[in-house]
Amino acid sequence: MVRRFLTATKRLRPRVKSFVSPWDLDFVLNRLCKPPFEPLQEIPLKMLTLKTVFLTAITSARRIGEIQALGASDPYIVFFSDKVCLRTLPFFIPKVPTSWCTDEVINLPIFFPEPKDDAERLLHSLDLKRCLMMYLERTKQLRKSDHLFIFFSGKNKGNKASKASIARWLKETITTVYVLENREPPKVTKAHSTRGIATSWAERACASPQDICKAATWSSLHTFVKHYRLDILSARDTAFGSKEELEFNPWCAALRTNGKENSTGPHPLSQQSGY
Repeated sequence: MVRRFLTATKRLRPRVKSFVSPWDLDFVLNRLCKPPFEPLQEIPLKMLTLKTVFLTAITSARRIGEIQALGASDPYIVFFSDKVCLRTLPFFIPKVPTSWCTDEVINLPIFFPEPKDDAERLLHSLDLKRCLMMYLERTKQLRKSDHLFIFFSGKNKGNKASKASIARWLKETITTVYVLENREPPKVTKAHSTRGIATSWAERACASPQDICKAATWSSLHTFVKHYRLDILSARDTAFGSKEELEFNPWCAALRTNGKENSTGPHPLSQQSGY
């Protein structure tokens, strides 16, 4: 009886999924390269936190729970010359509790560590390694938790950030960018939208289905197609959809690198950490 009732309700009020991106990732990232999100050494800790959390979410395409569970010290965060490797703390139980999800290393590339022109300098300001190193340095004295992201103010200052707070920071980053540019913020902004937007951009950059699923920890491409895929170029000039320009977008490169490195053999982090 209950099943029949729910089926009838679904038919009367079917779920309507929007295939249009709720906010413009390119627009947000371009604004993150400017004040009040730069320079990292001088901006308030709140702005540094917002930028670092947003770049972590958009380059990894991970769930809020996984981002909250990231560790702040070796072996849970390790910096290499060409990438940064992140891991969740050992107590964390992922939504899909398989062995490859639980012990997986999140590999994220760096962007132009030695920029040679204005375009490369602009992309380097979105380098997650740079942001994470500055974030760890500036939170070192107030840190009371092994979690990567902590509260930057209030009575819980220095303690691990809650999932609700991280989600709020993601939404606040997007809204702040729109307000700074005198544009009306999106009416509905969900922190979870970073997964759909990040993976949709990666798909447009010709990332393979296996790489996308691996990066976002989906067991099947069906999950992406049914629930997350967006028409990210619907409101843009079609010329922007060329492979060359999409290849130049840093979040696409991060998703491709994350998926490919996680799907091939042992990573240097596992060798160093003894896992």
